[in-house]
Amino acid sequence: MHVPEDLEDVIDFGDKLLSKGQFLINPISSFKIPDKISVNMHGLFFPSPIIFSSFKSHVDTLNFWLNLGAGGGCLKTITSKPRSGNDRPRICSFIQDETESLLNALGLPNPGIDQFLKKADFQPLLNANKPIGFSIAGETLEDYESMAMQICTFMDKLENKNFFLELNISCPNVNHGAPTKDLN
Repeated sequence: MHVPEDLEDVIDFGDKLLSKGQFLINPISSFKIPDKISVNMHGLFFPSPIIFSSFKSHVDTLNFWLNLGAGGGCLKTITSKPRSGNDRPRICSFIQDETESLLNALGLPNPGIDQFLKKADFQPLLNANKPIGFSIAGETLEDYESMAMQICTFMDKLENKNFFLELNISCPNVNHGAPTKDLN
């Protein structure tokens, strides 16, 4: 059996390299989005229908994708309380049935909503004038309501309406997997 290789350090290294090389990468990664592919959805204007979906919150990496032509995107999932996530390895490659695969089982590591909004290091992404989403995960309907209100209040203070909320209701990488109350 092949022992899974922990790839999290490789990803962190790539993020750091991207951060240090911004002055080289930005001029060559800037992409003019064609005019006729834009999408208007629920009052938000996406200059491109291609968006990134809640895979991380590393600002330089996400800015790279916005410069490359993404029409917007969603930050990594936040919970009401801080989470360290699953034990490592939690991003690894493995071989099954002679096929190499990649497993992402982070388990929603994040600083919790209060620290996330206090630090607010995602603010440079808002300068791209492309919709940015906030992914939230909770165990109860009240968790979702509280976090949604905190984010909306925070964005109102910034006078920024160019955002959306994503409800993460079925993460397979956490024990509870879904909220304990019906969301209807």
